Amino acid sequence: MIHPRYLKLKYYPAVAGIEVIKGASAEDIANTIIKRGLLSRLDHAAYLGRELAKAETALNLSIPYKQDETLYKEK
Repeated sequence: MIHPRYLKLKYYPAVAGIEVIKGASAEDIANTIIKRGLLSRLDHAAYLGRELAKAETALNLSIPYKQDETLYKEK
């Protein structure tokens, strides 16, 4: 069962379409990505790890998350 507050990652395979991976934590999503063999480059794996951790932090603090941007709390 997925926790009501979850992370969602959209994956765009080279063949076509969009795949959505959901998880209760950054670790859940990372493990799914690894199990499915979706990573082929170490630099992308590091980038994805940073973004997943940032997204999980934003979710836990109830602040907005936007990919490639610094987290900030709205006033």
